[in-house]
Amino acid sequence: MGHTVLGKTICLDYKTKKRRKAKEDELIIFKNTHEAIIDEETWNNAQRLRKTVRRSPKYGTTSHPFTGLLIRSDCGGKLSYREPAEHKEKKYDCDYCFVCQHYRHRKGTCSMHYIKVKTVNEILLKAIKEITDFAKEEKQEFLKVMNKLSDEKREEKYQGNKTKLGKLSSRNAELTTLITKLYEDHALGKIPLKHFDRLFNTYDTEQQDLEKQIQYFEQEIESYHQRKVDIDKFLKMIEKYTDIEELTVPMINEYIEKVVVHEATGGRQGKYRKQQVDVYFNFISNCQIPQKEEIEKMA
Repeated sequence: MGHTVLGKTICLDYKTKKRRKAKEDELIIFKNTHEAIIDEETWNNAQRLRKTVRRSPKYGTTSHPFTGLLIRSDCGGKLSYREPAEHKEKKYDCDYCFVCQHYRHRKGTCSMHYIKVKTVNEILLKAIKEITDFAKEEKQEFLKVMNKLSDEKREEKYQGNKTKLGKLSSRNAELTTLITKLYEDHALGKIPLKHFDRLFNTYDTEQQDLEKQIQYFEQEIESYHQRKVDIDKFLKMIEKYTDIEELTVPMINEYIEKVVVHEATGGRQGKYRKQQVDVYFNFISNCQIPQKEEIEKMA
């Protein structure tokens, strides 16, 4: 990306020469010091794919291209891929699916969030074709929609981050008060040592977690005015795709950021079964294509 990074390792002992890998906040980074080998978007996309754990199915040969993209709407966890056993004589579409990994292993109280691979493939293919055609054929309307979406999403996220930061800061202040009072009670002999150690460890662990969350939301709020939906990069990316008829792995990775799957309603099958699926694209997030009447009003 054209950056120079120093201090990747830190010496723990000058006698033994033992070193450890530096944490992210300990790195010394000088940006834009030389010509970039790859652009930042490609790098970030590659790192996202590397973080996704892709285990080969028990009876299959390879992991599925959708692995890591499907997310549960309620708890934010990822759905895991499931396919039928190799020795099964009859195999149906419903056997190839994604389900909640916690439900699958009977951990927690999360519901199944079952969705067929065929259904996901149809939804993504339709969404990619629609957004590509709309961006190419109605470019001016597309730009208007994206500018409006950018402003609304940023403002909504900004207000949400402010609210969360306020709650976290308030709880952090409470923990500081509790720890101070705990030390005073221990010093005056009002509390036994074992209770002091147990309570202090509990408060300290929670406070460390809170401080990390506070730092994250402070950075999000600080960069509020600098962020925008990168429309130009999306328009440049879709130029390489024409006459889309089927999904490919590079296409999925370039287009799709995540797919949020909601729990189905109306029974397990039949015409009353309904399931909401939200598709989030790279660069433009969850863009909803307006109807013809809405486009005419924009003009």
